[in-house]
Amino acid sequence: MMLMRGLDSGDSVQHSAKGVPSNRASWNRAEEIDEPSRRTAMRRHLTRAIAPIIAMLLAACSVEPPGPDSQGGIEGLLSLEDGDAAASALVSTSGRTTTSDGAGRFELGPLDDGTYEIEVEFLGHGLTRRREVVVENQEPTDLGEIVLLEERELQGAMGVGGADLDADRSYFLGGDLTIDAGSTLSLAAGTRLVLGTEAELRVEGVIRAESDEAPIEITGAPSGDGAVLLEAGSGPHRFRGVRFSDLYEGLSLAENVNATIDACSFTGMGRVAVYSSGSPVTLTDCTIAGATYGVELFDAAPCSIASCVISNCAQSGVVLSNSETVVADSRFLDCSIGIEISYNSVPVIVRNLFDGNGAGIEAAHCSVAPNGMRVEWNEFQATLGTDVGLALNCFPLISSNNFSSSSDHALTTPKNARPDSIDAVGNYWGTADAGRVPARIYDDRMNSSLAPVRYRPFSLSPLSNTGPR
Repeated sequence: MMLMRGLDSGDSVQHSAKGVPSNRASWNRAEEIDEPSRRTAMRRHLTRAIAPIIAMLLAACSVEPPGPDSQGGIEGLLSLEDGDAAASALVSTSGRTTTSDGAGRFELGPLDDGTYEIEVEFLGHGLTRRREVVVENQEPTDLGEIVLLEERELQGAMGVGGADLDADRSYFLGGDLTIDAGSTLSLAAGTRLVLGTEAELRVEGVIRAESDEAPIEITGAPSGDGAVLLEAGSGPHRFRGVRFSDLYEGLSLAENVNATIDACSFTGMGRVAVYSSGSPVTLTDCTIAGATYGVELFDAAPCSIASCVISNCAQSGVVLSNSETVVADSRFLDCSIGIEISYNSVPVIVRNLFDGNGAGIEAAHCSVAPNGMRVEWNEFQATLGTDVGLALNCFPLISSNNFSSSSDHALTTPKNARPDSIDAVGNYWGTADAGRVPARIYDDRMNSSLAPVRYRPFSLSPLSNTGPR
């Protein structure tokens, strides 16, 4: 189709059979415009016409992106106890680090919206922390003035009356410190207690370290022998919101010690995080990462381990020896053995997760078959060896567990030193094929010297309600 220009309204156009106008005089080829060109011209015309309107609308509705001044971050003013500015202090959080200026001011950012914990280091003043600092709406959060407290040294004996350690102050133990009987040592939120290479904190009286705000820290040298020793007959001790790190033994309880341990963390323990010999222990909402043993309980009853996460223990997450303990709603991750049971212990192990361990539960040296040992409603995943291994007269009730790991055997039984069989009914053995279930159990059918297992009825699909609540 052609658009003709240069024709008067009265002109007529005659077409030949091929559709070419016969009136050559009225056809100006230079003004011929094909259809694509016509559309392009119309678009240009419309664009020129509406461009001012679009610009006005954008100007009215646009929101400029936040500039550098509106980027989220954390700022504040650091000063010393005498009022001087804390210049060149190191301030860090989440991989970002800055230093305070000559007036003690610092700005840390840019930071995304979220909750942060900041650390301030200044020579001779230990480590100062502020946690749960909220950055929101891409606005800087001003912490105001933070007074850095000078580190103090403690050593010797603390007599009757005890002491209250200052919040946000660091204390250094160059040698042993003993809290005498009748004395109380109180650690406030943000207190940091640093144990030297061979220093021990010995408590014959009472220690109370409780915080729901800034964490209390008890730390030592990574290769040192530092420990917190709760001596016989002492207490009641309370630990809540405490971070234990780089100690040979985190908490060591002698006989007849009363202690509750809640919402604490233990990292980098040389030997053990919590050790008890003859004292009941209550451990709740705690994390233990990186120790030879997580928790060792010897001749201790009653004990409770609940809602804890115990991981990366070179030997065992929990060791129970001649103790009555309930282990519930906890997670055992990447340990050589999740729970090790021996010498007449009578544990109740319910609703736990065992994942990535060399063995989930190992029970051995049970010289007398413990009545009341129960393993129920647990989840076993990615076990490298055996989920539950039994030896020497250990005959627990094993019921309603998910043995979902790909280990060769979910259960191995002890030598048949007595006529009893092991009750292991109602479990899911990790297969939907009923014919493969017997192969998941290593008992008298594979080795005539081993104890038999009653495993019927069983489930051919994973059970619900297993593992931690």
